[in-house]
Amino acid sequence: MKKILWLVGLLALISSIPKTYEAIDLTTEFSVNIVTPENQIDNQLTYFDIQTKAGSTEVLEVVLKNNSNTTLKIRQTLSTAITNSNGVVDYSKINAKKDNSLSYRLQDISELEELILLAPLEEKKIKVTISLPKDVPNGYLLGGLSYQLIKETDVNENEGILVKNNFSYVLGVQLLVGDKKQLISHMRLNKVKVVEQEGQIFLSAILQRDVSLGIKDMTILACVYKENDSSPLIEKEFIDVRMAPNSSMNVLTEWTNEELEDGQYVLELKAKTIDEEWKWRREFKVINAKKMNDMVSESEIVSDLHPAKKLYKKSWSILMMLTLIVFVVCFIIIIYLKRGNSNEED
Repeated sequence: MKKILWLVGLLALISSIPKTYEAIDLTTEFSVNIVTPENQIDNQLTYFDIQTKAGSTEVLEVVLKNNSNTTLKIRQTLSTAITNSNGVVDYSKINAKKDNSLSYRLQDISELEELILLAPLEEKKIKVTISLPKDVPNGYLLGGLSYQLIKETDVNENEGILVKNNFSYVLGVQLLVGDKKQLISHMRLNKVKVVEQEGQIFLSAILQRDVSLGIKDMTILACVYKENDSSPLIEKEFIDVRMAPNSSMNVLTEWTNEELEDGQYVLELKAKTIDEEWKWRREFKVINAKKMNDMVSESEIVSDLHPAKKLYKKSWSILMMLTLIVFVVCFIIIIYLKRGNSNEED
């Protein structure tokens, strides 16, 4: 009986340890579905894939359903797709800079209801109107309709921070203007320069898909050489790259092998798909290496002193301490049980 009480006490001690991490509730409070239009190219798709023409008006219909017993506030936005530095198409950046090869952004030629209120268990049909200009070029206009739940969950009074639980859906919107057979694939390498970002030095190469045609399953290989050297100083490969039509990708190659030095360098960049391949050779010059190296050193010092990093380290310390306590308690329980069994046998 004493043994049982002792074990119960230990378990109670473990359960009394404060819980630092809590599970996140991912319950879907609302749903979003498209109403398939008559000019949908593929009716099996769950996003808009529409054949259209210049000068026409497209009315997209979306059904929102509130699955909860409370009123929901939902923000609706439409944005043109961009390509991020990881080679992933992003459909939700409404404030992204317009690519200089793009004639029109979807958010600039559309009308929609920005704020939607859904009563408990209500189902509502929403309309989004896209008016295509007469001079819009043939090709694809790609973007996304985003539906973001606005829900205040907590206020940190000490730090004055409002914490929100924002769950969102993104529906793809793909408009094909004219005949895609007339489109010619093309890629362009624009500005190449050395940059400092978040305490690291990178070679930045702006790769542009300057036609109204997306690309997928692309491999990019970046190799940087010192002038007149045959062995690459740094190199990086990007696989499974996708690019949106009329978008640019910042191909970032980290300067990892050694400190940056002033001098002449050469970038050799290759982009390849199953059917196509592009190659570029670009010379560039570094004249501010010391300044950039100093910036990286200062950034590392500031990073170590940053409150967020301190909190991160403290959280890991607490987690390791709790793990050690649980391990020691379990070890004591096992030893105690073994000794108890030995005494019973005696």
